[in-house]
Amino acid sequence: MKKPSLALIPSGYKAGKVYSILPNNGVGDFILSRNSVATRVNKDGLIEEVAIDVPRLDYSDVGCPSLLLEPQRTNNILNSESLSNASWQKFNSGLAATPIITDNYAISPSGEMNASRLQMDLNGGTTTSDRAFVRQSLTSQTDYYFSVYLKSTNGTEQKLNWHFGSDDFLITVTDEWQRFELPRSGDATTWAGLGLRGNLVGAIGIDDSVDILVYGFQVEQGSYATSYIPTYGSIATRVWERCFDSGNADLFNDDEGVLYLETKGFFITLNGYLSLFDGAIGFYTNHIIFQYRTDGNLRVYVGGLAGSNINFLISNIDFSENHKIAFQYQSLTDNKLFIDGVEQTKYVSFTPTTLSGLNRLDLTINNNTSLAWDGRVKDLRYYDTVLTDAELQELTTL
Repeated sequence: MKKPSLALIPSGYKAGKVYSILPNNGVGDFILSRNSVATRVNKDGLIEEVAIDVPRLDYSDVGCPSLLLEPQRTNNILNSESLSNASWQKFNSGLAATPIITDNYAISPSGEMNASRLQMDLNGGTTTSDRAFVRQSLTSQTDYYFSVYLKSTNGTEQKLNWHFGSDDFLITVTDEWQRFELPRSGDATTWAGLGLRGNLVGAIGIDDSVDILVYGFQVEQGSYATSYIPTYGSIATRVWERCFDSGNADLFNDDEGVLYLETKGFFITLNGYLSLFDGAIGFYTNHIIFQYRTDGNLRVYVGGLAGSNINFLISNIDFSENHKIAFQYQSLTDNKLFIDGVEQTKYVSFTPTTLSGLNRLDLTINNNTSLAWDGRVKDLRYYDTVLTDAELQELTTL
């Protein structure tokens, strides 16, 4: 197979910069901008905090790292690593005992002695009034995502539940740290809790008592959970990050080429863009654009965003899975899209126009943080010539 003229396979970085392996003169390096600290999972499997503008090479998927890019989110828990001091309310009634919390009890997923021990006991209670909960107040009519790391203290599975209004979700906690992520859809409910309810004992397998380790509580507004945001006495925000400004006019070919991306977890947000273009911030002419959408579609635009220029529309993509995507253009008359080894059908045949002045590759569009690509970028390449169908299939096969 031909050698790409640009290849970003996440490995090297420094503050404000993500290095591309090719070309080796630095022309293909990306700028990384994020005006806040953030966390990643490092190569040892531990959660660690990185400084402002430091790229996050994340090892959440076993093996090689991926470049983690996420939108702005706020953790509304005041003390995410100190459960007894957080803005959670201990709640019990009936026969249940008040939950017992012991902070700094065990080693957490960060490798530090900052996990809390949580003990809850229904004392044999069997009615709805028999509850042992750690409870969080919420704003009604708002979507939240809860996440927390849990581990059993006694080497056996333990079962408890998340409670959102009339909804209960069973959780099975094992002797390995696991992050649980659960949505709370906007309704009239103004609190949610982690705990035990008497009337659920036996019905859905809830235990009468549990003794577990807890770390990293997070409550964020949004439709999915993002990476851990530590808090120490006040809410904390991880701001949008952008990855942009790779390449120059000598690197890209206006007449033909292939843009390739391997990515996982490019979450369903407002819209997310990857763009190869002429560097002009404004109307989307002289652009090749990958766009994923909230409706589960992937669009590939050539020339601009006008309806006549849409070339491909691929529906019902599972954005939580790993995908390999390659788009090939050739004088804008012979365009091909391969996803996971399969050639896709064209959506609209547009009136051919000529691309000119391609000189920049961004993981966003118009340098806009709210339209940045969200997810894990594992491999990003550009070929300045066309490939054969067999090569495109080989390149994109999982």
